[in-house]
Amino acid sequence: MSMKKILAVDRYESNLNIYNRVLSPNYSLMINPEPVAALGLLRNEPVDLLIADYSLPATGDITGKPFVIEAHSTQPSMKIVLTTSPVLSSDKESLEGVLAQLKGMGLEFAHLPKPINEETLAAKVRELIGE
Repeated sequence: MSMKKILAVDRYESNLNIYNRVLSPNYSLMINPEPVAALGLLRNEPVDLLIADYSLPATGDITGKPFVIEAHSTQPSMKIVLTTSPVLSSDKESLEGVLAQLKGMGLEFAHLPKPINEETLAAKVRELIGE
């Protein structure tokens, strides 16, 4: 059986390093810090799971749709782990509003607050796509 494919998209190298360390032993992991390039990859490569920060813009333009909405439209059956910044995660009211808004757009996802806990990351990924 082939390894499940994960695409991790994040602007911060420290988070990408965590994804690599935790996930690459058991999954086929693709890492990309650029949302535009990641969207191109998603249009051509089936992915089982996307890990992405909610605040990533799809086009580099803050007024654009969030990256995760664009990514979901390319592969609607793909599972998503949505990460949020410590600032947003600490503001419970704003966080709940953002998550509710995304769910209202039809996006299904698991939420993972930053800073990323490696055990929680591994557990969420196993829960969504198995080993």
